[in-house]
Amino acid sequence: MAKLTGKNFGKSRIRLMKVVRRGENHDLIELDVSTDIEGDFQEAYVVGDNRNILATDTQKNIIYALAREHDATPIENFALLAARQFLAHPSSVIRKATVSVKALPWGRVFSGEKAFPSSFEGGTAERATATATVSLEAEQIESGVSGWELIKTADSAFTGFIKDSYTTLAETDDRILATTVTATWRYASPPTDADSKRGLIRKALVETFCSHRSSSLQHTLYAMGRAALDVCEGINSIRLSMPNKHCEPVDLSAFGLDNPNVVFAPTSEPFGVIEAFLERD
Repeated sequence: MAKLTGKNFGKSRIRLMKVVRRGENHDLIELDVSTDIEGDFQEAYVVGDNRNILATDTQKNIIYALAREHDATPIENFALLAARQFLAHPSSVIRKATVSVKALPWGRVFSGEKAFPSSFEGGTAERATATATVSLEAEQIESGVSGWELIKTADSAFTGFIKDSYTTLAETDDRILATTVTATWRYASPPTDADSKRGLIRKALVETFCSHRSSSLQHTLYAMGRAALDVCEGINSIRLSMPNKHCEPVDLSAFGLDNPNVVFAPTSEPFGVIEAFLERD
């Protein structure tokens, strides 16, 4: 006999683009939205009775309608608006809704100092993220960043680690430190100024990465998380995941050349994965 102990469903990768026109000046917003709902869906799973199912296609349409009727930014506000909409659905069977939003960067095109008011160009791989979870008991907002590529060519070392019969890695006092940052921070309560808080946290993270004298990626990751908590009292925790993307010095001795940490071969795999979760005391 089987017992259904968990059930949820939603729509992933809802691609949404919105043009905001202010006279001749336009803004372009592109979002990747995912929805997930939990509730009284037992009969659909067990006996195939769909009367309580809010179709994932309908969930997608709700997202598009909300984007027409409301601002799509800050993305934290839009995610919270959508999650509340699902929880308040007339079907009344939804007990929890989660909406995740990822923003794709588009910047206005400039030629010198000339701005083109309705033309845009793609940015980096960095994405701003937000997730709103709304239940009958509470509301929770998480913000973050993903795909944020950072690299530094000084003030990074790795020495004093365990050495055993399998160790081939040499110690170094001078290495390239390269990573792709995924960070998620949780607010104590839904923020009213999410964009400004995001700016403060991002600034703290990047300035710490650049200025920290690193003994390891673990060492730098912790310093970055602590700096984020220090600069923004509105968050109560932060999670960081930062792969160690190795850049290996190339041996040029076969060509009669030295290599004083000038020429490197970036590698894509394998790579270390360094993670930490920091909470406010």
